[in-house]
Amino acid sequence: MLKKMLFFVVAASLTQLAPAQSAEIKIGVINMQRALTETNDGKAALEKLKVRLEADYKVLQSRQDELKKIEDELTQQGYMLSESAKAEKQEKLRHGAVDFQKFREEKNKEFVGIQREATERIMKKMMDQVKKYAKVSGLSLVLESSFQTQATPGSVVFSDEKLDITDKMIELYNKETKGSETPSPAK
Repeated sequence: MLKKMLFFVVAASLTQLAPAQSAEIKIGVINMQRALTETNDGKAALEKLKVRLEADYKVLQSRQDELKKIEDELTQQGYMLSESAKAEKQEKLRHGAVDFQKFREEKNKEFVGIQREATERIMKKMMDQVKKYAKVSGLSLVLESSFQTQATPGSVVFSDEKLDITDKMIELYNKETKGSETPSPAK
């Protein structure tokens, strides 16, 4: 509620200042989510994450298959096994399930951390580009339009396409940061 009120106060004050200063307020709008994922660095980071995720998925699938095999053995041969052999397999299954869960959680945390670090690094570079572009272009205000939900008060509900600087920012970012995140060729 406070954010919404603050947004309207800022918007109202900007409209009141415009006639007083007789200077035109120029506004730009950027879809930061799209800008981050469509830069060369963003694409390279997503590809690295995808490759890593696929490798981790294969390991998880292999471990899950091992657990399924032990579970099937217990189901099919359980009545033929001695109590100690049965208890041993059950313990192996429990231990394997715990290890599987820990591994999955660890890989998830790693994935989230890598994703966050890449996003922050690219975001910092993008914000520098936005600030430079805004100054050169005489923009008074740049609004972010990625997260347009009811839960995000003050988000951009509508903007004229002429105000959208997303494509320009992707182009400038790629030109300015040529090859900083691009993966090295496979050997």
